[in-house]
Amino acid sequence: MREGIATNILADRLGKLTKEKLLQRRQSTTNKLIYHYLPTQKALDLLPVVRELADWSSDHLFGKKETPAKLEL
Repeated sequence: MREGIATNILADRLGKLTKEKLLQRRQSTTNKLIYHYLPTQKALDLLPVVRELADWSSDHLFGKKETPAKLEL
């Protein structure tokens, strides 16, 4: 699967999110070269805040002709 982001940038961002304990890294049970990143409870606790910010920005930062992306969680 293609991420649509440079590998070094993705690795850096995943590392930062892991360091801040927003993601946990788990090794794949089928392939030792693959890691899965899962949200921690700390990250899940942020979802209502992110949703509210997305809703606020949709209401206040976009013009009538623009269609903002909807946050689907």
